[in-house]
Amino acid sequence: MGVLLLVKSEAADEISAKVEAHGVFVVEKPLNKPFFYRALGLVHASGQRLKGLESERTKLQRKIEEIRLVDRAKCVLIQYLGMTEPQAHRHIEKQAMDLRCTRREVAEGILKTYET
Repeated sequence: MGVLLLVKSEAADEISAKVEAHGVFVVEKPLNKPFFYRALGLVHASGQRLKGLESERTKLQRKIEEIRLVDRAKCVLIQYLGMTEPQAHRHIEKQAMDLRCTRREVAEGILKTYET
């Protein structure tokens, strides 16, 4: 998940300034075993945190896509069936409950019906 770069102590500051922005951890040599394992642990922990953030970002992007799709479907219902926004929202929610499917699936069905 992460990169741990071992460098000579006299070059550590210069190299660190160049690579830390890219997520590389710089450790000066010579180093002892406990410090090395601690550095590996930090690299692993930061990788796990980035993995969690990426997962959360993906989940939020899917949620935004669903909201946009449902909003487009509401606009179609307003345009073609003359519903108000609350009526269109209620219609999509009720269809999802009645058909035991997601609001996304209902919205996709509405868009397929009216936008083809």
